[in-house]
Amino acid sequence: MALMPRALVFATLGAALAFATSCSFFTPKLTEDGLEKVTGSGPGSLYVKPGHPVGSYDKILLARKFGIHYSAGQEPLDPSLERALVDHMINRIVALNREFEVVDTPDHCTTQMGLYLTRVQFYEPSGSGAQTSYVNSYGSATLVFEFRDAMTEEPLVRYGQTARLGSGVQGGTQGPDLDRLKRALDTMLRNVGVTLQERVPVAAAPAASEHGCQGNIAKAVMALREKRRR
Repeated sequence: MALMPRALVFATLGAALAFATSCSFFTPKLTEDGLEKVTGSGPGSLYVKPGHPVGSYDKILLARKFGIHYSAGQEPLDPSLERALVDHMINRIVALNREFEVVDTPDHCTTQMGLYLTRVQFYEPSGSGAQTSYVNSYGSATLVFEFRDAMTEEPLVRYGQTARLGSGVQGGTQGPDLDRLKRALDTMLRNVGVTLQERVPVAAAPAASEHGCQGNIAKAVMALREKRRR
């Protein structure tokens, strides 16, 4: 999946960036676009549309708004590395949610899934020598995941989590540690899967849809919850 032009990506990430900032500093009870915080244990911050039957949809559409945004002063990665990271996120989230039907075109029974990697910051060594030193922080990144109505783009669910890339011994002047970022992404994406299955409120028997939707997402979630309880 190709990345969108950088200027357009920035325009579509407004809500995600504002949300990422709140994940890093505080957790408001209500987002600017009307999502309410879901209380409970677990990593990250989860918000949902009040009273909306999220589980009433049948299918998931992968949004075309995947993108990467960097902290102030951070040099962007090469576009080929950005594309590789986006592909990594997409492949992981689809693999972790095989119970849900993923489609290529929207309809009234489809919810749109978006993933955004924001506030990306890497450790950058100073100087040009080959000395070895201890690095207190290799950087950090915030993953923002959301569901929207595929036809109206109304926000329904948003989850955000910030991960640190750890510390360790740095040899020479090597560039950003993408392996650490990918490992952090894998952990956050697994948390997204758990959040979808355990923390997002869904109706066991969604209200009948005027468009004939069957509520297959709610059925799949309830089946997964029952399986976990056994």
